[in-house]
Amino acid sequence: MNNKDVIHVVLASDNNYFPYIYVAIKTLIQSNENNVIDLYYIEDNVTDENLSYLKELQKNNIKITVIPFKLPSPYDKILPKFMDDSLPNVIETTNTTYAKFWFCEMFPNLNKILYLDPDVLVLDDLYELYSTCIDDYLIAGVVENLPAYHRIASKMNWKDSYVNGGMLLMNLKKWRDEKINEKIMKRLLDTKKILNYDQGIINEVCNGSIYVLPPKFNVLAELFAIRSVEKIKKRYDFYKYYTQHQVDEAVYNPVIVHFTKFLYGKPMNLPCKHPYAGVFRWMIRLSPIKVDFSNTSLPRKVRIRRAFFKYLPFSIYNFLEKVLDIRRKYKI
Repeated sequence: MNNKDVIHVVLASDNNYFPYIYVAIKTLIQSNENNVIDLYYIEDNVTDENLSYLKELQKNNIKITVIPFKLPSPYDKILPKFMDDSLPNVIETTNTTYAKFWFCEMFPNLNKILYLDPDVLVLDDLYELYSTCIDDYLIAGVVENLPAYHRIASKMNWKDSYVNGGMLLMNLKKWRDEKINEKIMKRLLDTKKILNYDQGIINEVCNGSIYVLPPKFNVLAELFAIRSVEKIKKRYDFYKYYTQHQVDEAVYNPVIVHFTKFLYGKPMNLPCKHPYAGVFRWMIRLSPIKVDFSNTSLPRKVRIRRAFFKYLPFSIYNFLEKVLDIRRKYKI
């Protein structure tokens, strides 16, 4: 491959999420033997022992660069308040989640980069995804399965496409040209607007310049659980969504599997019933990382919702979720 064909990938986490990082990178390497990849890992207080495991993964076609995380000014003054756990709409996250806000500055020599959340499995070649032309777009991503109030919180209308932030193909050149970092900073400083998290802010700022990718490139938990396009559209009030063929392709031939919680939970917790949780645990057990899987029951509310989903007709389950949505929207 020529230098222009190098795939640039970035992941970020603290030490708590390192097991996910290790598995994500391990699967990426196994699935991309024919690609040249520059992989950047932004780490926040990860132990030297854990970092040494990444060095052992490097191959001739895979270069791993470790970048210590540091909140640049003035983010270091804004984000600690922005992530105050006492606020009602803050989701489970870490400071490294917000690193994508300034990738265009962190990687000044790159025009495009693929961002991946730690909790993914890369099960197929990334070249098709990375070679997607997004010259006229700020980001490309997969439609997020969330109720309409999330789109409303991001100042989007019912026809706009709101994408999941766990896999983003980012046009860093266009970010620089359009000074997106300045727009994000302005948004963070505007306390009169509804507080939103990283995914919501990126959708809000990039709205109108978002390229929608096939769902196989970021298969969310809802697709495995619901599968039916018509049911997904009813549950999340989508004006437009993928075809049934695209959803079937994603479920049966995923390129990237993303462990979003939905009604499953996370695979580090043994009660998680995600269909790919066993793959994650098997890879961890084969790794040099010493991990104690938790056996904590899913929250009672989630267990009840799972029972509704499993045993009730979808129409009734959907009605009950929409009733809950009325309460949830006030938290965002």
